[in-house]
Amino acid sequence: MWQFFCQSLLRKEEIYILAGDECVDSKAGKKTYGLDRFFSGLQQKVIPGLSFFVFSLISVNQRHSYPVVMEQTVRSAEEKAACKVKKETKKVKASGPKRKPGRPKGSKNKDKTTIVLTPELQRIRRCSKPC
Repeated sequence: MWQFFCQSLLRKEEIYILAGDECVDSKAGKKTYGLDRFFSGLQQKVIPGLSFFVFSLISVNQRHSYPVVMEQTVRSAEEKAACKVKKETKKVKASGPKRKPGRPKGSKNKDKTTIVLTPELQRIRRCSKPC
């Protein structure tokens, strides 16, 4: 798609913006590859369906979008398990006792230079790398 865009649609005088978006398509059934539960912004709830992450170049003057990279989002078993654990810990924290405001006594400074990328950020990084 990138080569087609560069050879056929690219205009040197045009201004382009690179944008990424995740699209969810509702789907009934149980045997479709990648079928899972995803949050739909249009319906404002989690629905069963397929999810696609798309990088597009947007022409500012023409107000037109040209998809460059498209990848189906398939969550692994580890991602699903991590999501469940995160949801359960959130419930426990909400029902637990309240802490005093401020920094707890005896807490140490943490090294903030090591970054752990979430699966979503890893997907974006993989899509944004040149071929």
